[in-house]
Amino acid sequence: MTARNGASRRNGVPEGLTDELVDVLAVVDEAPAGMAEATIALLPYGSRCSLVAHGVIERMDGGSEEAVAIRITDRGWVVIAACAQARRRGPQVRPRSQLLPRLREYVQALQHQHPTANLSGLSARIQRDL
Repeated sequence: MTARNGASRRNGVPEGLTDELVDVLAVVDEAPAGMAEATIALLPYGSRCSLVAHGVIERMDGGSEEAVAIRITDRGWVVIAACAQARRRGPQVRPRSQLLPRLREYVQALQHQHPTANLSGLSARIQRDL
């Protein structure tokens, strides 16, 4: 389902965001900005483009094969909070058994790219929230 930029579901989550993106955004709610942005940077290119289209992150420079810096916009933090709130209010959209391994892969890839980064906080948050 595609929607115009700014269209929202009743709970404030933009229409057109996939269930998986809603789940990932919910997990990074209240994470430090750098950790949330690094997690989003690990998403597939098409997912990141969707987040740009919905104003969650700034436009990315570079192609689909390039590592790019991600910056979450002010609107993005509002959308992230709405995703987290929607997830707390309702049933989990994606079963834990499907989402948790994917998020672990994101964290492992991030740790591989930045071996000196302390990702224990993000790993603990994923475990707690899922």
